[in-house]
Amino acid sequence: MSLSIENLYFSYNSAPVLKGVSFSADYGELIYILGPNGVGKSTLFRCILGQLKSSRGNILISGKSISDYSIAELAKEVAYIPQSYKPTFNYSVLQTVTMGRTVYMPLFASPSDSDYEKSREVLEKLGISDLAERGVTEISGGERQLVLIARALVQDAKILIMDEPTSNLDYGNQLRIQNKMRHLSEEGMLVIQSSHNPQNALQFADRVIAMYDGMNVASGKPGEVINPNLMEQLYSLKVEVRDGQLIPFLT
Repeated sequence: MSLSIENLYFSYNSAPVLKGVSFSADYGELIYILGPNGVGKSTLFRCILGQLKSSRGNILISGKSISDYSIAELAKEVAYIPQSYKPTFNYSVLQTVTMGRTVYMPLFASPSDSDYEKSREVLEKLGISDLAERGVTEISGGERQLVLIARALVQDAKILIMDEPTSNLDYGNQLRIQNKMRHLSEEGMLVIQSSHNPQNALQFADRVIAMYDGMNVASGKPGEVINPNLMEQLYSLKVEVRDGQLIPFLT
């Protein structure tokens, strides 16, 4: 397995957030982590990224504990896309994407021609090469999210972590981003994303992991895991699943 989470615990001061989370995943999978706010999804991601140190348990990437990776080594294995991105400076899209290559550069070095060429190739792959010279503050939210994906891809990492990547996007851009994630996993990446949209998970995910109260309470194929009982547990919402669609009962 490319990623293994083994009995992971984490607390902020004395408040437990993760309570024995365990799962494994492999390259070529698109995994959705579902759950309401406050159940530990972002904390789990920060532990995988090495930003937080768990109080108990282990995280293995390709059989090696992340504690044995340097920051640069880990960045070559795992790329991260945040929930939203508000650039401070109006760098061009090409410059912003090429920043993902810094993990391969000596300190204080500038990007090489080959770094820029790789960035252009990724922009072409994602269908946004026409944005290369545009400023990142001058493009739409959906385009900016694709730029973040491009910046992650030029790291050459095989694991992509995404924290609610479509939460601020309109319906069309949500589906376009999800479809890109589907293609990336089919090309061999492990893509793990948190989401509040179980309908997208039904449509795109290979596997769903449901988290509640700091624990993973269900795991499996989306058509098996996303059911009325789980939706009521996670979101206090009564639903019916009919022909792959979630039908909520609202009063």
